Amino acid sequence: MNLQTFRDHYRGLSDAELSQILDDTQDLLPEAGRALDDEVRRRNLSLDEMALSPWQPVSGEQVDSLEQYEPYRQLLERRRFVRRYIYIIALGPLILGLALGRFFRTTFLENSTIFVVISLGWAMALAAYGVLVNIRFLAFKCPQCLHRFGARDEGFVCGFPRSTRHQ
Repeated sequence: MNLQTFRDHYRGLSDAELSQILDDTQDLLPEAGRALDDEVRRRNLSLDEMALSPWQPVSGEQVDSLEQYEPYRQLLERRRFVRRYIYIIALGPLILGLALGRFFRTTFLENSTIFVVISLGWAMALAAYGVLVNIRFLAFKCPQCLHRFGARDEGFVCGFPRSTRHQ
């Protein structure tokens, strides 16, 4: 690839995408590095400013905390929903099965053991989903330094805050 090809490619990228490439420049070809430097200069971007402020993946807006970062916000909403409603959702089929077994005494519903087994399977599936959501929450990567956030209130490497309320 030649220098012009890299220039054309970098010209089509957003500031956030350029910032991600700047985080890992040691693997770039010399021509790619030169084209990247030229594009940063052409846009009058400050390398320090780009390194300190992550961007939204779609809109390209700057974020000040992890809670403003759209992928994290979606995961946080999912986690809050699971924590709030998992027991109600897990017990729903059991209660429904027991009620149907009592009110409609047919040969199929007479023995409500099948509903208990289905409800236990449903509860196990919900528990696995809850664990998966929590693992994704704890393994979420900081948009600034790309290291895992864990349970801390700020990024381990860069100090990027999880929430603006903790500052």
